[in-house]
Amino acid sequence: MDKLGEEKAQELLPPYPGEGPFIIPPEVKSYAGLGTGILDEYARVEAFLDWGGAGVGSNDWVVDGASTITGMPLLANDIHLGLGIPSIWYEMGLHGGGFDVVGASFPGVPLIILGHNPHIAWGVTNVGPDVQDLYIEKINPANPHPAYNPPTHFIATANNKVVPDDYPYFISYEWSAPYRAQRVADLLTAKDKLSIQDFGQIQADTYSIPGEKLVPYLLDLEPQGTLGEQAMEQLRAWDFRNEIDSPGATIFQVFYLQLVENTFADELGDELFEDYLGREEFHHVALERLMEQSDSPWFDDVSTAEVEGRDEIVQRSFKGAIAYLSDRFGNTPSRWTWGRLHTMTFVHNPLGQCDIGPLEMLFNRGPIPACGSGYTVDAASFDYTEPFAVTHGVSYRQIIDLSDWGNSFFIHTTGQSGHPLHRHYADMMAPWQAVEYHPMHFDKGRIEADKERVLILMP
Repeated sequence: MDKLGEEKAQELLPPYPGEGPFIIPPEVKSYAGLGTGILDEYARVEAFLDWGGAGVGSNDWVVDGASTITGMPLLANDIHLGLGIPSIWYEMGLHGGGFDVVGASFPGVPLIILGHNPHIAWGVTNVGPDVQDLYIEKINPANPHPAYNPPTHFIATANNKVVPDDYPYFISYEWSAPYRAQRVADLLTAKDKLSIQDFGQIQADTYSIPGEKLVPYLLDLEPQGTLGEQAMEQLRAWDFRNEIDSPGATIFQVFYLQLVENTFADELGDELFEDYLGREEFHHVALERLMEQSDSPWFDDVSTAEVEGRDEIVQRSFKGAIAYLSDRFGNTPSRWTWGRLHTMTFVHNPLGQCDIGPLEMLFNRGPIPACGSGYTVDAASFDYTEPFAVTHGVSYRQIIDLSDWGNSFFIHTTGQSGHPLHRHYADMMAPWQAVEYHPMHFDKGRIEADKERVLILMP
């Protein structure tokens, strides 16, 4: 604010959109049923979960039986963390000693963090409040579903704002931009009845709402030169999906990075701009709003005598993107595919960056092409200050069918083994990349029928 003043600072750091979407929909008029009087349980739950606040994002949604083909709820969850090898997750079933549960845990931890038992299924997302309260909910016999059966028949969370502004208590100012949450809500309401297969397609979705909103401003302009015309043709043909074979996704993502720099860097200066560039949850929403104002002062380049507007900055950013991509991949825009630029390398900790080539080759895996972006449901984000290699992504996926536990599925990133020469060290990478799954076996008979081997540990 010292540099820009309060008004411009608010434009740079806009609040979460007032129209939502919200995790708890406005139709739920009273929040009183969400649970009170349980602070005495806080210490016990915190100690039991040992969650520690680790995690940068996730998607999580549940649909009640009125909207599924089985008539029973379905739950989906995918967790977005830094990706390395071995995986942070370990698939596990605990049966005996008071446990009857299956899902994902941390290696060596004797409990399930995400999964189901014979009665309920659960997933998690991070709210990101200033103060986190963990609480245990108790059923009100007079109204057993005050929050979990909203009129929408689903609850979806994607690190977006929890409640509208009329909620009387402050939770946070900083939320993930609403694009993942909006896309999940759009897909959940696109069909009357949803299936396990539908949930899998949603988790694999790479549709870019930022692309949908910003590309029209590009298409309104006249491209310059043959290469510009060819690149524009790729954008016209783009379906807004960030797939590895998509040139349109590549052109848009590089254009967007150029647009952020050309809009804000001159006013902010190098140090402040680099900090702001890493806060993509703000500049995505800020640019979406500013693009509606063709003469916004933000578009004027203060380092020139001329007064630039939106169209000049969009044209400049498009030319910058073409120069960047042609220099890296040549002068054929149809070959500027997203998977060539946007890749994922699973780096071993600690030997994957030891500067000993043979060890790094032994322990690391990749790079592999990566679809998605930070604001697609199938999330694969990168550091805007050091683009475009993936830094965080979907570390674990699960889909749970409460009508038939045996019809539930899961997968994590690399493999169950931490030994680089073991055949299960990285055998999940290909199905994970393709958003495929394997069964989350719960019934003892199915476990026995599908077992590979048995290990008995004797005390």
